Amino acid sequence: MVLNSSEGIKVAVVFRELAPYILACFRETARLSGHTLRVFCLPVNAEAPFDFGQQPGLEIINRSGWSSGQLYNAIAEGKPDLVFVADWTNPAVLLAAFRLRGRCTVITGFDNHWKGGWKQQVFSLGASIIFPRIFRGVFIPGEPQREMAHRMGFRDARIRTGAYSADTALFDGYFARTFPQRMDRFPHRFLCVARYIPAKGLDILWEAFIRAREATGSDWELWCAGTGDGWEQRREHPAIRHLGFLQPGQLEEVIAQTGVFVLPSLFEPWGVVVHEYARAGFPLVLSREVGAASRFLEDGSNGYSVPAGDVDALEAALIKVMKSDEKRLKDMAEMSRAKGLELSPEHWATQILSFCAKKTAE
Repeated sequence: MVLNSSEGIKVAVVFRELAPYILACFRETARLSGHTLRVFCLPVNAEAPFDFGQQPGLEIINRSGWSSGQLYNAIAEGKPDLVFVADWTNPAVLLAAFRLRGRCTVITGFDNHWKGGWKQQVFSLGASIIFPRIFRGVFIPGEPQREMAHRMGFRDARIRTGAYSADTALFDGYFARTFPQRMDRFPHRFLCVARYIPAKGLDILWEAFIRAREATGSDWELWCAGTGDGWEQRREHPAIRHLGFLQPGQLEEVIAQTGVFVLPSLFEPWGVVVHEYARAGFPLVLSREVGAASRFLEDGSNGYSVPAGDVDALEAALIKVMKSDEKRLKDMAEMSRAKGLELSPEHWATQILSFCAKKTAE
């Protein structure tokens, strides 16, 4: 089906675990399309136990344990025009997508970077044969994923970027209510929001922060929000505060009292949390493994980029922040805010609906 606009497009999504940011994108898609968006997903991750409440415009369906046939039948009965398959590593999901391709526009997405290892080379060779025959296009977060999309057989005309966006209405509200007081007296507190797992590099952050504080004799603190398997191994220090997992509605008080966002991940294909804190007006300190840095960080302007796993480099970046004057920190915060305005759930919805609203070139 070829439509001339977004209005009237019925959308279904096959997702893994939901998070608040993606629900904002789904709600906006439902609004623009004029139809309820059906979401087939798995239960909430215990390490991120979000309470979603009611979601206007969405029908959320637990597909845990479903066979390929069950998934296909459930999707097909809704007669969608567009199906976004974001969990293609599941064979049952991939088979359902294969069966759906003749009934509607089926697209996929991923956030992997091309690293060139042998596993990726073998996978991409097979994917370049199979995926373009199943999927009409691919929806990726940004430029770090484009080469992988090419290797999987998708030409630029079949690629859209912007596949992750913060819940901008939520973080715009935080910005409006907290930014003036933060700019009145810039808080000397770093904030890290991440799961307590090895991939996030928290042990490196704690060590780098303690070193930087001792080297400068500063009054800066580090607040960390999250939970996970590494919670019991958290580093205790008088200037480090562990907040545990916070629901989105609990973040405002923390945002009002912190100044600079840090994410030292060893592995982070994108990181929507970076968009959230750019949108809230935070200078950024990010490892080079954080994919979202390509969109929201200008090294030396609104923050600093450091090699992943390099405690010395991270210490040096934290020291630069600690030694920055108020004007410099405020300028960085304003630049982050400007960069954060570049993406939104509306952009997400427009991009995904464009796969169906007009014919995608072969």
